[in-house]
Amino acid sequence: MWPNSEDFLASWKHLDLVVNADIFMTDNCRMAALMLPFCISLERTEFRAYGSGYTQLSQPAVPPLHEFSSGVDIIYALASKICPDDPLFAQGYEKNLDWILEPSGLTGAELKNHSGGLFAPGIK
Repeated sequence: MWPNSEDFLASWKHLDLVVNADIFMTDNCRMAALMLPFCISLERTEFRAYGSGYTQLSQPAVPPLHEFSSGVDIIYALASKICPDDPLFAQGYEKNLDWILEPSGLTGAELKNHSGGLFAPGIK
C-alpha cells in the first residue's frame, strides 16, 4: 500500500491466503484469493469516535444491494468461527458498542437517537 507499494506487494506474495473487502474492484481485490463485496457508507451503520471525544453513530440511508456486507458483519461472522466462546462477541454489536462507550456513560441506543453525534468523555 502507498507509500511502500513494492514492499507491500513483496510481502503479499508470502501470505497463504489473502481476503479483501472493498466497495470497488481494486488491484488488491484482483490479487486476493477471495473478494468480499463491501457496503458503501450509505448502506451501513457506522460508529465514529474522534480524538476530541466526539462520537457519532450513523444509520443506513438505503438497504444494501445484493449480498453486500458491512465491516461489522464480516468481523462478527469471522469472530463467531474463530472464537465462538468469546462472551463479549457473543452478545452482539449493540452490546459491544455499549462496552466501547462505557467510560463515557453513554449507550449505543442514546447515540443512535442523536444522529448529529454526542460528546463522549473518555472515548478516543
